[in-house]
Amino acid sequence: MRGHVLSLPSDGEYPADKMREKGLTLEDVGNACGVSKSCVGNWVQDLRPIPRKHKETIATTFGILL
Repeated sequence: MRGHVLSLPSDGEYPADKMREKGLTLEDVGNACGVSKSCVGNWVQDLRPIPRKHKETIATTFGILL
């Protein structure tokens, strides 16, 4: 693959894609985790990592494994 750049998905792309698939909003996820929708937005934009406790909440509430 000389001369080609491989595009790797960012950490936030996966949860954002899964949220879209399930019809969830930032507010839905924020409410479940007890955080603001802007906090969830930071997670899906890779501005901040998703804390483990919130990953567990998202997995159990929405069936999205992170």
